[in-house]
Amino acid sequence: MVILVSTMAVGSLIMFPLKYYFERPRPLKVFGDRNVNIFFEKLYNNSFPSGHTQIVLSVCTFMFIMVRKYWYWYIILALGTSFERIYAGHHFPFDVMVGAVIGMISAYVTVTLFRKYSKIKI
Repeated sequence: MVILVSTMAVGSLIMFPLKYYFERPRPLKVFGDRNVNIFFEKLYNNSFPSGHTQIVLSVCTFMFIMVRKYWYWYIILALGTSFERIYAGHHFPFDVMVGAVIGMISAYVTVTLFRKYSKIKI
């Protein structure tokens, strides 16, 4: 559990400074209310990179490394969340791709470092 939380935290520490550095507008602000699917709240600012995608890909990559038995569910969850972030009008595709890469790299690096330096057996 500690490793999973660490994985998400490492990704968030990379992602949040990027989000506030680039301050990229969301699709709703660029295209307007009538041209974007809106399911919940209207979001306008700080689109790049996608935080939800980063978290989900961190968890899915972590689970893929640790428990490969259900790998197909991790891929379905990751792709579904990524698609939803674009379809719901919260992110552009590039935002989601960068969030996914940050999530996968943070999970891989965190698990690798825990295996190498931690006394916890994983």
